Amino acid sequence: MDAHTLDMSVLAAERRRFLASAGRRSTNQALERREEQRRYSILLAVVTQSAVTPRLVMVRASGG
Repeated sequence: MDAHTLDMSVLAAERRRFLASAGRRSTNQALERREEQRRYSILLAVVTQSAVTPRLVMVRASGG
């Protein structure tokens, strides 16, 4: 999955951070219990943030 290409701009930055944080704190079982729309929003936020964060670290480390 090309998570770094997903357009999550329809969500406010704070909302994306909240969803990603909720996903990192949740167990698999807790995520399974959530309704589908909410569960996939959380998972997408986690995946996109995980894909973007290492790229930012690499750019900053290279002086960019």
